[in-house]
Amino acid sequence: MKTPEFRVNGAYGFLEEGYAIDQKVDAIVHATNNDLILCGGAGARISDITGSLVPGSADEDEYNYLCEHLGRVGITCRQIQARLSLKPSKVQLDCLRGIQKRNGLVNIGSACMTRAGDFVNYVGQRPQYILHAVCSGYDSVKGENIAVNPESLDRSLSNAFKIIKETNLKLRTLAIPIIYASGMCVEGFTPEMAIQITLLALEDSKITLDKFLICADNKETKECARRAQF
Repeated sequence: MKTPEFRVNGAYGFLEEGYAIDQKVDAIVHATNNDLILCGGAGARISDITGSLVPGSADEDEYNYLCEHLGRVGITCRQIQARLSLKPSKVQLDCLRGIQKRNGLVNIGSACMTRAGDFVNYVGQRPQYILHAVCSGYDSVKGENIAVNPESLDRSLSNAFKIIKETNLKLRTLAIPIIYASGMCVEGFTPEMAIQITLLALEDSKITLDKFLICADNKETKECARRAQF
């Protein structure tokens, strides 16, 4: 039996290499920009495997309508989908609905939840929920892009965990990525800082789990996580 690397609120935590969406868990956390567009490695993976819209369906019609009427978000969504050769997905449609409901970009530091589509991942389990932690994006007030930073990461994760508690999801297992990527974070931000913030936010949330996975997208980040102090 694998030895756990962490213990938080009575739950055992394990380091894993790979995307959160590919883990055998009840729900995952996904780091996203405030336009909620599924792009980049993890976002593209989610969009690719969580179920595409049926051509000619009401969902596809709604997706096309939202892309046409959500301004910059809709245009960017179509461009990214085309560039990555991704079909419109059910999860992306739910995210666009969230943008429409909020009348624009969501706040950096916030979080929202969608269902995880109707797929079964390669380990044979279907995560039920995706918690989107909005830790970066475009600040329309300041007129600039905001990179992942300690405050935005802490707030977005805390709000994601708050959703679990307030909606009484009764999760037993949760996969959380190490939210760090070179060039996407403020200067001086490290994987060690990311894992510390993640574990402290999880501890402060007081949510009850049996097990949680901390997912690194490469071996280097995984080794950095092993060195993190908690």
